[in-house]
Amino acid sequence: MILDWIFLVAIGLLGGILSGLLGIGGGVIIVPSLFFFFHFVKGPPEKLMHLVIGTSLASMIISTFVASFFQIKAKNVDWKFIKSLIVGILAGAISGVYIAHFLSSDILTRFFSFFIFFLSIYYFLSYEPKFRIQSKGWLFPFGLLIGELSSIMGIGGGVVTLPILNAYKIPLKKAVGTAAIATFITSFIGSVCYLFIGFYHNFSYKDSLGYIYIPAFFLIGISTAVTVKLGVKLSQKFSNKLMKKVFAVVLFFTSIFMFFKTF
Repeated sequence: MILDWIFLVAIGLLGGILSGLLGIGGGVIIVPSLFFFFHFVKGPPEKLMHLVIGTSLASMIISTFVASFFQIKAKNVDWKFIKSLIVGILAGAISGVYIAHFLSSDILTRFFSFFIFFLSIYYFLSYEPKFRIQSKGWLFPFGLLIGELSSIMGIGGGVVTLPILNAYKIPLKKAVGTAAIATFITSFIGSVCYLFIGFYHNFSYKDSLGYIYIPAFFLIGISTAVTVKLGVKLSQKFSNKLMKKVFAVVLFFTSIFMFFKTF
């Protein structure tokens, strides 16, 4: 039990550092780490990925709330975009959980593997999309996309939100602050939905509520919030492009391992 808790704290500490260092959401780190953790402790095989995703979203509530608080305080949030995105985000987050519940753990794992595989290529090549969008009519479907991807894969959504905001020529500080709010919303709504849908379908696993593993929720959530600032400081000392390439290589091999673990 103590070793399990130490490992969960380590996940949170690493997730916080990498989030601050690379400017990415914690879910990209937390989901694979929890996947390996629940395999090690013999988690429920039929619903293992559901437990991973629900727990990942819940563990991000604390850190994203703290990040959102400071971004609001710094006036780095474009509330007009949040208002335009929020309906789509809410609809996407709720429908995404419903879809994920009826997919097998293996299919969810493969879906996540494909996502981080392409994300690893994106980071390794340091590709910056040049397209620009002017029509705000796209904000509802974009919000829907952010909400669904977040709740199906257990990520906060920042990795999807930021490119969208950049396409609308939102200044970087405003884009980061706005993405932080969107990430908090998707994490909160998604985790609540995973909690209730797990209860409703009588899912049971030790120390869990619905699809949320409570020890990981607290330990990862608190430790992630503690080390984000350290990651930001480290980002000023190391080459961001180099760190992204190293992280891309880790993501690449992680995606391959998770994919073949489903067979």
